[in-house]
Amino acid sequence: MSMFHLGFACDWKRRRLSTWSHTPSSLFGAFQNLPGVALTDINVAPPYAVKFLLRLAGGRLINGEAKSVTHYTAWYARWLRANFARRCPAAAELDAVLMIGDIGEPDATPYYVYLDWTMALAHRQIRESGRIPQYEMLTPAIVAKRAAFEKRCFHQAAGIFVMNSWVARSLAEDSGVPAEKIHVVHAGINVRDNTEPDAPGLDGGTRSILFIGRHFGRKGGPLVLSAFQKLAQAGAGDVELVIAGPRAWPVPGPIPAGVRFLGEASWDTLRACFRKADLFCMPSAMEGFGIVFAEALSMGVPCIGKNNSAIPDIIRHGDNGYLLEDDSVDTLAALMQRALQDDAMRRRVREQAAGCRAYYSWPRVAADMLRVMRGTKA
Repeated sequence: MSMFHLGFACDWKRRRLSTWSHTPSSLFGAFQNLPGVALTDINVAPPYAVKFLLRLAGGRLINGEAKSVTHYTAWYARWLRANFARRCPAAAELDAVLMIGDIGEPDATPYYVYLDWTMALAHRQIRESGRIPQYEMLTPAIVAKRAAFEKRCFHQAAGIFVMNSWVARSLAEDSGVPAEKIHVVHAGINVRDNTEPDAPGLDGGTRSILFIGRHFGRKGGPLVLSAFQKLAQAGAGDVELVIAGPRAWPVPGPIPAGVRFLGEASWDTLRACFRKADLFCMPSAMEGFGIVFAEALSMGVPCIGKNNSAIPDIIRHGDNGYLLEDDSVDTLAALMQRALQDDAMRRRVREQAAGCRAYYSWPRVAADMLRVMRGTKA
């Protein structure tokens, strides 16, 4: 097999692991370990001090949370494209370039894009509901300008790798990208445990519902807490809710009875939580992939999530969990009880865990991408 020379273009943060929830660093490492691949790192990021100032300049306070619009503007994308042009090796040195996001268009080298969301999709969300869940700081003008930049980038790409079918449909319907260019490869997980999952709760002991989300409100934490309290008040038996992610208790008042709050947690702590959980629940308004659902399933834990965005790619209603259609506390409480009583589902999810670990892995993602890129080159 001939050596495949791949450029890896990314707007890296100063601490690389924190870039896009570990995604680029995990994928980069997977490509490094693939036989027959010569990998070239192309860092298109502005100098750290400049990037920091740009983020400040684009800062907004949304629902009490500081956010920046800088990275979503068309002018920032053009800056990254200029950096890419300066830092990319000569086209003759590379067989292809993989871009993390819509960075630009190389003159000669075939390029591919990897993403979980697009501005065309954001534009559709604005038209349909007047808002973009989790991205309320983006104005229609910002979205329209960046969407136009993306469309040029996408149409000139040799292929587009996406994390979910939701974005794949939007690329075809909203951006007019030919279907043969679009490849759903999903993503890999960060919290991994290769041992066979335990069988928590099947012996009739305390059953545990797990919620993980640093941004408690955006991830549906208040809904989970209300549904759990309703479940407990209805006499559902010995059940607890474990909450991890927020630095401090995120709602007014004391921590309710039956709730165990862990705050920020290490991967080792989260791994232990998954192994003890009977159910994972996170009804967030939107997910580009929903990595935490894949992590739960890979450790044998059924899930409840919203029936939107990327989540139906991972949760199969009635098989490995349940999909929530609305923000009803009563409905979620009923699904929680149903899931906790469904021992057959939890046994089935445990049996599927090894397959989930194999599929939701970065080496698998990298291998699938390489197969597409080699095929296009051929």
